[in-house]
Amino acid sequence: MKYEIIPKEETVVVKIDEDGIVESFDMTEPPAEGSLLVEKSKKDVLGEINLVKMLTNLDNCVDLLQITFNAVDGFSVQSKVQTLSNNFIDAMNKSNATALEFKLATENAMEAYINAYAYLFSGETEIAMELLKDTKSDAARMVKKAEELVCIYDKLTTDTNGALTEVMKERAEDEKKREETNSMIKELEGSIRAMEELKQNLRKDIEQFEADYKKLQEREMKQEERAYDLQLASMIIGAVNGIFGVATDGIMNGGRDERDQAETASETGEVSVEVQTKREYTNNINEQEAKKLAIHKAETRIEKLDELLDGQYYIGGANHESADPTDVDTQKTDEELRQEKQAKVDEIGKLNNELSTLKGQEQALSNTLSGLGLVMDKVAEDTRNNAREIRKVADSLAERMDVISKKRDDLKQQERENLVKLAENTAKMQNMVMDANSLESAIQCLVIAVGCLRRVLAYLQEIKLFWMNIETFCDNLAANDNITKLITIQSGKEPEQRAAYFKTRLFVQGYIGVIAKWKALHVIFAEYLVALSTVSTRMSQTLEQSLSADRKEQWKLATQLAGNLKEKLNVELAEQ
Repeated sequence: MKYEIIPKEETVVVKIDEDGIVESFDMTEPPAEGSLLVEKSKKDVLGEINLVKMLTNLDNCVDLLQITFNAVDGFSVQSKVQTLSNNFIDAMNKSNATALEFKLATENAMEAYINAYAYLFSGETEIAMELLKDTKSDAARMVKKAEELVCIYDKLTTDTNGALTEVMKERAEDEKKREETNSMIKELEGSIRAMEELKQNLRKDIEQFEADYKKLQEREMKQEERAYDLQLASMIIGAVNGIFGVATDGIMNGGRDERDQAETASETGEVSVEVQTKREYTNNINEQEAKKLAIHKAETRIEKLDELLDGQYYIGGANHESADPTDVDTQKTDEELRQEKQAKVDEIGKLNNELSTLKGQEQALSNTLSGLGLVMDKVAEDTRNNAREIRKVADSLAERMDVISKKRDDLKQQERENLVKLAENTAKMQNMVMDANSLESAIQCLVIAVGCLRRVLAYLQEIKLFWMNIETFCDNLAANDNITKLITIQSGKEPEQRAAYFKTRLFVQGYIGVIAKWKALHVIFAEYLVALSTVSTRMSQTLEQSLSADRKEQWKLATQLAGNLKEKLNVELAEQ
């Protein structure tokens, strides 16, 4: 960079040439905002910091903090994010006040240097020194103010990092909960599958028992009845043969005539009174046993009807919800069951009457065949024993039916309990799926919050670095005694000599360089104030909106802010 000093009547003009770019400065006014010297000084202040981008990022912090605030809604860390936002606003306000003070101080410093040079140009060094003395104190005061803001942003950075740590911790805990919830969901799904399989097996078992029960009721009962009839017929034939054999042997020795008579009678279809009476006696005994068996069946049916009518399946005449739809009995009304019971009672009465008649006939036949009493006792005993065996078969069948019925009822109860538990587990799993989805949403929100806070943290560190640079730059201004020393050295010389020295390139170059530094600070703080004013206003408005809005409105605002931020970042990306 080449300097050329052109003296004029009351000032000098400085020409600067850098790589063919030539600029002129009149010492009666500070250099222009975009001049080479000012731009160089701005770089000295900012270093690698891009002021425009930094101020844009400062504005982005508003959106990032508000998105974070809405993203952590429902989490305890939200209060910390709110505090962080409030502290951010306070920092903006203090930065704004300091930047405004610095802007005014830089204006005063530039004016002091311009006025002081006029006195130096005319050789009045004492007045010039007095004017420049205040700029040193202004620079020293700016160092302290910048240091205070460095501390403020340092604390803000620490607070942001603390909030970030808590959000990440919350995220880790929620991810752990999500994993536990998903694990429990898998266990429940396995349990539900097992219970579904059990339900199917129970239904198959119930169907099988119902089929067995029905089979015993319908087909096997008929088979047992047919078997009973066959046994009864065999017993009758056996008893008759027994009567003939025993009776013949008991009455006659040799007995050929009696047997011949019986055989002849059999062939001709005619029998004696004695044989006929013996047959009637046997038939009587068999009919009595048949009546007793019929009474037993009727009594068993009445017990079943009483069980159905005791309130287990019917309440106030209506089918109870636990009634088996496949059981014909449970689908009858209580009136129908009572009518059937009365019919059975009447049937038993009728059978008892018939049984009494048969017993009377038995006694009469027994008296007629008193001569064969021992034989009749034996026949009667055999007949009754056979009947008892048949009754045992019937009782065994009834017991099997009772066992099957009880097992079926137990399985139905087990199925009901299984269905209740299945419904509970399914509902629990559905809730856990909803919880897992909520946790997933929460984790995504926390991921967003983490990303936003990390970005804010990076921006704050840049702003902190900015104020550290300001502090260092102002400290250099406060400590720079070169101009003062040069003026002091010249103060003992003659006025003409002093004035001539202050027009030299050596002095003017250093002098205008200091003015350019103050001008650079002035430009930086002017830009900073404009951006900061917008940031503070937006920050207060968005925080107030978020605090006063419900969750739905908060997210609507956050979505809008996120959309705006995305557009801005896309523009920045396109420009790079």
